[in-house]
This record gives sequence, structure tokens and C-alpha cells, in this order.
Amino acid sequence: PPPRAASSPPDPTSPPAASAGVAAADTDLWVELRTPADRDAARAAGMGWAEGQDGDWFRLTGTPAMAESAGLRWRPIARSARPEWGPSVEEVADRLDALVGSDATLVQLGQALSGQPILALRIGRGARALRLLGGHHGDEASSVEVALAVAEALVPALADGSAALPADTELWVVPLVNPDGRRADTRANLAGIDLNRNYAWEWTEDEAGGGTGPFSEPETRAIRALARARSFDAGLSLHSGAQNLGWVWNWTADERPLDEPLLVALAERYAADCTAPGFWLTNGAEWYVTYGDSTDWGYGAWGAYDYTLELTLDKSPSVEDVPTYTAWHLEAILGWLTRPPDRVARVVDDTTGEPLPARITGAEVAPLWTPDGAVARWAEGDSPWSADAPGYAPAPLAAETRLVPTSLLTGLPSPRLLSRGGDPTALTLPGASEGPLTLVQPGEVSVELPPAVDGAWIVDPAALAPGAWTLVTDAGVIPRGLFVGEVDDRVRIADATLVDGVLTVTGTGFATGAEAWSHGGPARAPHALLRLSETDDTLVFALPTTDDDVLVWTNGAWLSVVNVQARPTVDPSPPPQVEWEPPEEEPLDPTLTAVGACSTGPQPGGGGWAWLLLLPLARRFRGARPTS
Repeated sequence: PPPRAASSPPDPTSPPAASAGVAAADTDLWVELRTPADRDAARAAGMGWAEGQDGDWFRLTGTPAMAESAGLRWRPIARSARPEWGPSVEEVADRLDALVGSDATLVQLGQALSGQPILALRIGRGARALRLLGGHHGDEASSVEVALAVAEALVPALADGSAALPADTELWVVPLVNPDGRRADTRANLAGIDLNRNYAWEWTEDEAGGGTGPFSEPETRAIRALARARSFDAGLSLHSGAQNLGWVWNWTADERPLDEPLLVALAERYAADCTAPGFWLTNGAEWYVTYGDSTDWGYGAWGAYDYTLELTLDKSPSVEDVPTYTAWHLEAILGWLTRPPDRVARVVDDTTGEPLPARITGAEVAPLWTPDGAVARWAEGDSPWSADAPGYAPAPLAAETRLVPTSLLTGLPSPRLLSRGGDPTALTLPGASEGPLTLVQPGEVSVELPPAVDGAWIVDPAALAPGAWTLVTDAGVIPRGLFVGEVDDRVRIADATLVDGVLTVTGTGFATGAEAWSHGGPARAPHALLRLSETDDTLVFALPTTDDDVLVWTNGAWLSVVNVQARPTVDPSPPPQVEWEPPEEEPLDPTLTAVGACSTGPQPGGGGWAWLLLLPLARRFRGARPTS
């Protein structure tokens, strides 16, 4: 492993004294972990990592009984009833809305479990995208504040010309991934799930708070849906409880990322501009191991250079400290994000000249998926890269890389659209042999199906992510020929009509910022559609007469309309929704005190989960504003 840059974490000789400003959940503890065996014992007891370290003492989620069953020393984390503990859900929406203009657009990425909107500000426009995520954990208010500060600094600077994003680049700022947790000042979401353990890469049911499966939560599905819409080159996932910057992997320190020298160099660039006292750099897993982390998924599934940035030792510093900790990081974040790419390329179909979704690979670069053929990448050196796509011959990556089709099939499968609420379905392919069938979608693990029986393959739609899948057979490839319905029943298309090149889709749960792409021709490359109008129940797009299938991205969902030119068909039956109950918690003894800190007390605002339990879960939110 490379040496750490900057300083290492402090190494005190006594248990940590929690900051008087820490707002902790009742299930957060300081636990002493001196050896790898101690860490294994904590994990085996069901404890999870909650950011925060002071020498051999780590902040963990769990209960005193868990720590004691593992034979570990623990201390409670002091809490104080601070009336001002960071931006509210409503304040986040107001501050983003105030920035909307020619350089910034508000997009609702999805909804939290309660119906609260997950909002993003898209700054600039371009084929290349960068991502800034805050508020995965609701009790980490400084992550929300710094994300907002970046947007509030950059948008005016772009307007007056004092700053610029790299050419053909847009920045997506998502200050609050977990609005329900922010409102309750809890790490988890409304269902008690740690969202930063709920992503697909190396997810495991043994990770505390990881959920019932990868992307089981609407909040993480909203971030997944965003990733499918853009070619993200890099990003920062903002957190608090420490002051460091970590690169992948987080799930293991034994396997190193392909381009670790570049990851270290990018981290050092950030550290050189950061003025936070004692700021340090680390490989994520060398600090502590987690599974289902957002940055591992961004890098592993998509090739994005995603980092975990810990901003402040106190998870939610007091309001008067906002200017101080914002100043530590603001210039470093802006400088990091505005670094221009080192390699720029474009992948197109050699026959049509159209941009082509492709995968970029190299001996010293993480495999990168580009949904629109655009490649803009930070890099070191000039080692050769290549581009490939199912049904095409690979080619060396160049400024314009033309991929030659070799095995594209002209037929389409039957049926074309599978419902996530349906049973396993017999799928037939014109002109295909009865050998194995592979289903491919960028960002997802390919699905291998055994040879056909009686001319049909059996496909289980519940095992497939929503959206378009490419079918690969022994006889050839059908790019983006099979469509799968959405899992969330809150966002649905009920009907679609096409009149004089205008596609109108009606349904429920649509939200501001909807986009759509059509597919047609042998390459079936995605064509971005012009949106003519949008409301919460109607979306209208201009559609080329040659294209026959459409994907709509709105409010965290990918919705399909197939056979548009003949008889538009939509998915009528969502999967059954899983009922859930808030997890039972074991409260700490209120008389306990942390060493060197004040006694424990009620959480800010009191009430804990109480306000959440009163929410009408059947409510369907359809705007871009939070409910009060």
C-alpha cells in the first residue's frame, strides 16, 4: 500500500471525550478496538462503523450489550440539546431553489421513504459529469452544509465569469440523500437502514444496518438512477465524524484498485488545498472496513473516481462554526472539481456515426461505462486504453473511436417489456440459437441464463434492475432490446400516446427534471428527447419517427414505453411493496457519562422517531418541495 500523505489520526492515551456538540443516536458508542481481532469481534456482534476515531477508540453503531458480548470496552457518546444543529430539509430546498438560473437547474432525484424529495442542483451542462453527495447520514449536518456552500459559491462565480467548470462538464450537487434522517437527526433512514451500507458493491447481509438487499431503499435507488443517466467521471461523498479523505476500496485492503497511484495523487491534490487541522489521507479499508459503500459502488460498478471526504470531527458542529469548517474545505473542493480531464474521447458507431454506449478498459484504469459514448477522464501516463460494446469489435481509444458492428441482430425479443410484478417469463428471440443467453446492463452484474428449452429462455424480472438490457447470444447481439419495469410503485406510467411525433405519457409521481431517451435502428443507441412540458402526472416529449422504444427517467425511476410507433405498451403491475417496522432500539442508561464529557441527555428536539411514525406512509409526494 502507498504511504499515507499528510498526518495520521491522533493517538491519545485515554478514552475519547466526545465533543459537547455531538448529536448521537442512542445506538452510537465509543468502542476500544486495539487489534484486528477486536474489529472482527465487533462486527460478529452486529456492530457497525459510524465514522469517528480517537486513537484506538472508534465510534460504532450498536448497543452496550453488543460490545460487552464481544468482550470490548465501551463508553457512551455525550449528547447535548442544541436547538440549532444544521440545515433543515426545508432550508436545503430553499437554498437550492434560490440558485436556479441559466447555469443551475433543480432536479428531483427521487423520494425518501416518507415521501420527502431528494433534490439535486445540476450546475452547467455537458457530456461529462461530476457528483457531490451529502447527507447520507442524517446526523452529519456539516456534510449538508458544505455541499450547499459549494453550490452557493460556484453558481454566482460561473455567472460573473470568475470561475469555470471544465469544458463540456456538469456538476450534480445532492446536499441531502437522507432527508428523513436529517429531520430526525439520525444516522439511518426512516426504516433504520444505513444508506451508505446499502449499495450493491460487496454488499453483505452481515453488515450492520445494510438493509434487506442492495438498493432496498428508495434513497439509494435514486442515486443509482442518477448514475444511469450520466457518465460520472468522479465525485466526493461528504461525511463527518473525522477529518480525512479516503479512496477505494472500503471493503478490503488486500485487493488494491487498478489505478491507485492516480487515486493517491488526486487525494494529495485535495490535501494540499485543505486547511482543516490534522487532516489526513487513507485508503478506506485501512481505516476501517465497510460493505455496500457508495464510493466502492461508484468505482467498482461504473469506474468513477469516488472518494469519502470526512469534514469535521463533530458530526453536527454548532451554527457559529459553519464559516470556519466551510473555509477549511471550500477552496479544496472547488479546486478538485474544476481540474480538467486528462483524456477526452468519443465512441461512435462506425456505420451511423452516432454516439455509442461503451466500456473503456486499460491495464491501469478501472473499467468505465459511458452511457452516451463520451469519455473525459483524469489519468496519469499514456498507457493504451480500448473501447468495446456488445456486438462490436473492440478498438483502441482515440479522440474519435469508431466501433465496427460485427454481430448485431435486427429482430427484437418477445415479450419486449417485463413487469417486476410478474412471474418468470418465457422469452423468445428471432434468429437466435438455443444456446446460453447473457443479459447486460451498464452498472449491473451480467445475468447468465442457461440454454433455451423449446425455443425459449426463462427470465425472472424480479432478478433484473429496471431499464433496458442488452441480449447477447451465440448468434448475435440485440442492444437494449429487453425492458424491465420499475420497482417503486410511487412512480408509474399509466398510459402513452403518440400523435404527430409528440409522445405524451401520463401517470403518477412524476417530478421536476424528467428526461427521456428513445432507441431505434440496428445499434439502438439512446437518443435524448426534447421535453416539451412536464407536470406531476403528464410528460410530453418530441419523438423521432424512426425510434420505437423510450426510457423515461423521473423521480428516481426508470420507466419504459415499448412499441411506441405501433401500440405503446407500458408496465401495468408494480411488484408488491414490502411492509416494514421501525427497528427496536436498546436505549442507553441516561445516568451514564462519557469520560471527560458532560452527561448524556435527550436528542435535539426530542421525540426521536415519534414524528416519523405519525407520517401517512401512503402519501404520494408529487412536487419538488419538502413537506413540513
